[in-house]
Amino acid sequence: MVVAALRFIELLERWLERVGRSTTLFDVISYSLVAIVLMAAVAVIANELKAGGSFRRGRRVRRTVPGLNPAADISDADAGESGALTERLTALLRTLVARLVQTRRLETERSLTHRELVARGVFDSESQRAVFAAVAGAASR
Repeated sequence: MVVAALRFIELLERWLERVGRSTTLFDVISYSLVAIVLMAAVAVIANELKAGGSFRRGRRVRRTVPGLNPAADISDADAGESGALTERLTALLRTLVARLVQTRRLETERSLTHRELVARGVFDSESQRAVFAAVAGAASR
């Protein structure tokens, strides 16, 4: 193992001597290594900014909860379905609050009224706040 390492070092020294004689080759290798290091640094910085949420400004991600339709017209529900609808609205509100807490858009969820949830939640737009307020208001009834 030691003999192989010594041979590799000798081979590397001979190669570096040849490269040292040719300044053009040495310059190409040096500039290429600097370019690779700079590209890696830019990639790391871009990845950290993306992970930190700096690139979210222009994007709107619409996520739906499977099995729940927040756009359903609540007023058209007949009396027989009111219990099921209330349960679905309650489940929807719990899911939304859990997601707001998970994404740190809402600090606490316990002991807050429906109006306080709407007021303290951080939303991307007023239309999101209005939809959340409608769900929270319907679930509070």
